[in-house]
Amino acid sequence: MKPLGVADAGGGRSVGLTIADSRHHLHVIGATGSGKSTLMANMVLADIEAGRGAVVIDPKGDLVPDIIARLPERAIEPTILLDPAREDIRPALNVLAAKGEQQTQLVVDNLVGIFRKIYTAYWGPRTDDIMRSAALSLLRGRDVP
Repeated sequence: MKPLGVADAGGGRSVGLTIADSRHHLHVIGATGSGKSTLMANMVLADIEAGRGAVVIDPKGDLVPDIIARLPERAIEPTILLDPAREDIRPALNVLAAKGEQQTQLVVDNLVGIFRKIYTAYWGPRTDDIMRSAALSLLRGRDVP
């Protein structure tokens, strides 16, 4: 159980989330200054202390610095910070990264599916075949010297 706090009603009983439930989206709602960022920071730090991974998306930019300042020493090395505002570091994502034939098929199916949804008005069976063949050629061609 991940503790979230103490309930105001019901005699001050503890409130928490199971680990399985905490792997899903969580909505935190409250007035300004009610402790939403503190709750989220404490939840992330509790996950890190327990050896679990965490992803924090911080559109305002005040939560991540607070978490980084409170990171345990052993968590600093494996922490990856993606900051789009930094010009010197750009995150890279290889959408065609795959290992093995089964994963290759899955990656290509997902990629073709994404393009199909984005370009629905212009997509047909021939476009589907061309995109699938091109992606498979790129993935299989990387092993050729």
